[in-house]
Amino acid sequence: MAKQPVNKNERVIDGVIFPAGTDDVSAQLFLFRYAPKFQENPLWRPSEIESNSPYTGAGRHQHSILLTQMWRPSFEWQDWSLKADYDFCNNQRSAICGGGGSSKSFTAGDYALKFFFCAADITAVVIASTSIDAARKRIYKSVSTGYSEITRRIGRMGETVPVSSPKPAIRAAKDDYVHGIYVVPVEQGDVEKAISAIKGYHAQRMLIIRDESDAISQAIIDVEANLRIGTIEFQTIDLGNLPSSLNPLGKQMEVSPGKPITEALGTEWTSHKGVKCLRFDGEQSPNIRDKGKWTGLMTEADRADIERQAGGKNTRTYYVMVRGLPPPEGVDDTILSESLLHAHLAFDKVTWQSSFISFASLDPGLGGDPCIYRTFKRGTDTGGAFRVLLNEVIEIPIIVDDPTNPPEYQIAAKVKSLCQARGIVPEEFIAGTTGIGSGTAATLQREWSPKIQICEEGGAPSDMIVSEEDARPANELYDRKVTEVWMSIREFVQAGIIRGMDEKTAIQLCQRKWEFKGKKKSIQKKEEMPKSPNEADALGFAVELLRRKGIVASVQTAVKTQSNQDFQKALAEADIDSGETYVEEVEADFAYYD
Repeated sequence: MAKQPVNKNERVIDGVIFPAGTDDVSAQLFLFRYAPKFQENPLWRPSEIESNSPYTGAGRHQHSILLTQMWRPSFEWQDWSLKADYDFCNNQRSAICGGGGSSKSFTAGDYALKFFFCAADITAVVIASTSIDAARKRIYKSVSTGYSEITRRIGRMGETVPVSSPKPAIRAAKDDYVHGIYVVPVEQGDVEKAISAIKGYHAQRMLIIRDESDAISQAIIDVEANLRIGTIEFQTIDLGNLPSSLNPLGKQMEVSPGKPITEALGTEWTSHKGVKCLRFDGEQSPNIRDKGKWTGLMTEADRADIERQAGGKNTRTYYVMVRGLPPPEGVDDTILSESLLHAHLAFDKVTWQSSFISFASLDPGLGGDPCIYRTFKRGTDTGGAFRVLLNEVIEIPIIVDDPTNPPEYQIAAKVKSLCQARGIVPEEFIAGTTGIGSGTAATLQREWSPKIQICEEGGAPSDMIVSEEDARPANELYDRKVTEVWMSIREFVQAGIIRGMDEKTAIQLCQRKWEFKGKKKSIQKKEEMPKSPNEADALGFAVELLRRKGIVASVQTAVKTQSNQDFQKALAEADIDSGETYVEEVEADFAYYD
């Protein structure tokens, strides 16, 4: 740190004049705060500081390192912490992906302390994590241990007060509930509550750190647009393991919308949103090169242990926990992969050639799982190819303890009304019969029409052919009906038929595994999955309905399952503009869903 005294009442640090009594920490905090402005204009100074020489420092990263060395000498500056801190200091938006033992949360926590203490009275640092416990174990652990070390070495920092409950925090002052470092839990079920809490910390200077941002709601990302308003400095940092285009972290890190993040990108890039991105690949851990020199970083023994437990490098677990990458196609035996969905344009929309047929499906849920109703459209697009467009996803609320109206009657009444409001006839509806589905299907057959279709997941596979390219009957290839249902989704995706795929369904399809049991394919049991895949189940039932109508997967672009003449006739007969749609109860019954 260059010091060039002018007179006994002054000291000069990196070209900036300070009063002679200014201590090194205070001077470096000042330089850390204003370094971006100094670099834009070396002669610029805030009103309280004179300027008769240009700023000669190297920028915020320089002052960040010096501060840590002064007040937290235990902090280890290895390759990854240096890269992360450099990006935090030089970019308004940063994101880091990588497996465990990469120090990303620890470095972000250290940066948060400096960002806060350089202007504590006007600064809010909000740490959004999936839960309080998760934050305590990772990023807030770095904040709290750092704060303790700093105050032990140099004394209390201003009027700041550490708080342990109900949520951990460091306030700028005892009664200041806006300025400070705060943890906000953002569990998926409490998104609106979390957004409201984050908005409550609006300050002149803000740093938003989203830990585990691959597991939070996109709404937590979107709220930053509101928080930026009126700030004089605003930064975001996103951290997580898996940068998939199906989660918020991946969306921040994509080079272009919908393009998967792959090894070809390397370990450093800028996303299409202007986010500076780093990927900490465990195979390149500084601790592997330096043979265990650094605390907390992945070692060769750690990497080898993950490889052994995962069953090899070419597995989903290894890619996520070591490489910090979505597994490429073929790595895991899952129903679908992110790359396969993109390759077959499953997320694209459809422009219809003329009209289309609307149809629907229902997964009634099991033991408290959501009851999911889905609608679809099928027809010919402007290129002459047969497409199925995934349309609405509606969760039907159920009052479990209503003695006068059992759940199956509640569901049946809602489904009938939903179908009638959308012009969906009984022949174009299918319901699963797992759980309370049997009772729901029986009620619908009685109260609406016996023409509805039902699908028993737990039953035996059918003798329908697998696809146009694989004419084997399903019961030769699959062990049970649920395997047939889900594998048929894969066949339709690979044939390029599916369009309008939603992210929630895509995630479920990319999570569920299959394996060979003997000579037949067998799908993973639901209880072995993170959550019940109700949305994907409902899609599977819809595909089952199509297969029963003779529409099978075909990689050809033309419609081969019916003659074009017959198909166009069917479209004309079911044209949603024909005036034959149901109208009763539409306005009153469906305001809730809109």
